[in-house]
Amino acid sequence: MKFKINFLWKKFSDLSNSEIYAILRLRQKVFIVEQDCPYEDADNSDKLAFHLLGYKENDLVAYSRVFPPGIKYDSSSIGRIVVDKEYRNESLGKIVTEKSIDFLAKRFPKKEIVISAQYRLVNFYKKLGFKERGKIYLEDNIEHIQMFFLNERKNLFYMPLISKKILFIFLTFVFGSIVFFINQDSTDGSIATVDGVPVSISRLEAYKENIDKVRVGGLNQDDELKILESLINEELILKKALDSGVLTYDSEIRNTIIQKMIQSITSVDIEPDEEQLRSFYRENIHFFTATGKIKIANFSFDNNKNGSLLAFETINLLKENNITKAKELDQKKLPSLPMDLLSHEKIIQYIGPELFQKIKDLEEGDLSNPIEYNNFLNIFLILEKEKNIVFEYSSIKEEVKSRYIKEEKDKILLNYFLQLRNEYKVKF
Repeated sequence: MKFKINFLWKKFSDLSNSEIYAILRLRQKVFIVEQDCPYEDADNSDKLAFHLLGYKENDLVAYSRVFPPGIKYDSSSIGRIVVDKEYRNESLGKIVTEKSIDFLAKRFPKKEIVISAQYRLVNFYKKLGFKERGKIYLEDNIEHIQMFFLNERKNLFYMPLISKKILFIFLTFVFGSIVFFINQDSTDGSIATVDGVPVSISRLEAYKENIDKVRVGGLNQDDELKILESLINEELILKKALDSGVLTYDSEIRNTIIQKMIQSITSVDIEPDEEQLRSFYRENIHFFTATGKIKIANFSFDNNKNGSLLAFETINLLKENNITKAKELDQKKLPSLPMDLLSHEKIIQYIGPELFQKIKDLEEGDLSNPIEYNNFLNIFLILEKEKNIVFEYSSIKEEVKSRYIKEEKDKILLNYFLQLRNEYKVKF
C-alpha cells in the first residue's frame, strides 16, 4: 500500500459528531450516489453496532460496522463495508473485512458471522472464507445473497458475559469435578438473591446503561424492576442447570446454558384446532392490525414563563393554520419530526414512548394542549392520519398459528419460572 491507514474501533456512544458525519457521508457517497440506489442508509441500527473507521490522515476512506449475535441475525454479522473510490485497488476492502472478522471472532468465538453480500462480490468474499447460503434476492433493487463465515476460533479467556462465579464453576468442571462455592459476603452490592446467590448489581447497571443509550427518552421508572426480574430468571435457570448436571464445556457458558434450558423447556408440540385459532385471533386482534402512519408537526419550549408565552402564541398560530410562523417560535427542545407520514416506531424514535402514548389517540386535525415532559412544554398538531388496517383471519391463518404457539410457549416458560421460585428462595 502506498499510503498509511490508521484504523480504530468505536462504539456508537463514543463517536464524535464529526465522525458520525464522516461515516454517513462516505456511505451515502458510495452506496447511494455512486451505486445510484436511493435507500434508507441511516437505519437506526448504528447505535447497536461497533464501528471500524479507517483514516488516511484526516479523511475517512474505509469503514465497516459489526453487530453482536442476536441483533441482525442469530449470529454475529458485518455490514456497510465500504472504501472510498479514490483509494480502491489497494486491498483496503480485504483489510477492512479481515479486521471485522477478527474483531467478532475474538469476542464471539464458535459463532457464525453472517453478511448480506452484493452478488457481484461473491468471489471476493469466498476468498476470505465466506460460503453462500440460500438463493439470490433483491435488496434495494440490487442482487444480494446471504453468506456465512464459520468462526471456529476457541477463545477461553475472552468472556465478557461470564461472571467470576460462573467462570470458577466452568474451570472446575473442565478439571474433572464441579465445586460450587459462593462467598456470600461478596454480594456485589446486590439487591436480590436466588437461593443465597446474589444477583449482580453490576450486570443490572450494565443493562440499564445499554437501554439508556439506545432508547430515545432514556430509561423509564419500570425498567429497573423489569431488568431485575430478568436477571433473577437467569439465575434461576442457571441454578437449575447446575443442580440437574447439564453444565457442559462452552466458552459462552452463561448464555449458552440459559438458551439450551429455555429450548428444552419449550420444546413441546402444540397443534391448535381451528376454534382455538379463531378465538385467539378475536381476543388478540391488535397483533394482526397494521397501524397506520401519522404526519405530525411538533413544537417544544422551555417550561418557564417565556416558554409558556411562546407555547400560547404557537397554539393561536396553529389554530389559524399558520404552521410556518409557528415553526419560527419553536425552541426545539425535542427533535423536529419530519413533515411526512411516519410509522409509530419512527415517531417513538424521535419523541420517545411516553410522549407518543399521550398523543397516539389524537385524530387528524387535532391540536394538543401543552404537554409537560422532562421540564419542557410540547405541542403536537396531527396533520394527517392513516386508518389502521385489520387483516382478515383467512389471509393470515399461518401467522395467527405461529403467534398462538409462541404465546403458549411463553406461558409454559412463565409457569416454569414460577415453579423454580417455589423451589429456590428468591429475595429482593
